[in-house]
Amino acid sequence: MSVRHVLAAAALSAGTVAPAAALTIVDEATLVLSYGATPGERFQECGGACDFAAAFTDGTLDPFDSGLGTLNSVRIEAMTFGLYDIDARRISGPAGDFSYGYDGYVARFAFLDPTLSAAVGVVGVDHADSGTVALAESGWTYIATLDAADSVDVTLTDPALLALLSGADPIDIRHSYDMDFTFAGTLAYSMRGSAGDPVPQSFVRVTYDYTPFSAPIPLPAAGWLLLAGLGALAVARRRRG
Repeated sequence: MSVRHVLAAAALSAGTVAPAAALTIVDEATLVLSYGATPGERFQECGGACDFAAAFTDGTLDPFDSGLGTLNSVRIEAMTFGLYDIDARRISGPAGDFSYGYDGYVARFAFLDPTLSAAVGVVGVDHADSGTVALAESGWTYIATLDAADSVDVTLTDPALLALLSGADPIDIRHSYDMDFTFAGTLAYSMRGSAGDPVPQSFVRVTYDYTPFSAPIPLPAAGWLLLAGLGALAVARRRRG
């Protein structure tokens, strides 16, 4: 190898960068909506068609800091779980059989950004049923239990989606409830968490997989390489002499 090649190799080695291994960052959140645990703790009176007021609770996830490196992918694990009980109580009219119907969901998770929501999907179970229930003169009567269990596990690699999960702005998420009822007659209906079961809630975890920006070889190491090159130059000159 010529002296020129030795010096060039030393210079290139001094400026090379160490290969970086992929790393991960994890963030997670739990969102809860509670309607109490006993019949009638939260209730609404209704005649005919009615809507138990839709409710939601919002939260945020930390975005990926693009200053750390290149984002390769994002794994999103989201789930809803818990049980809700429906109870009814007669308000007016004689005791006896009342017809009822319900349609909606008791727990749903979604990203508020519509593009992310479409890519990940909405996590939750829709419930619909109808029937009759015998209501006494007073007191609450159990109608049904609704299971909120649902989950999704997706990995996003589309650069446009990764951009929505990066930057400085928090990532907005929502856990919500919405249920419609119909009754033949005037009743009070109550939604409650089933005794002994988890309060319906949503849980989400995001895992950012990224490659950190490469770091240059430490200056002392680069200095030794340069000295080695200069030493080779001195040896070559001595041989020529």
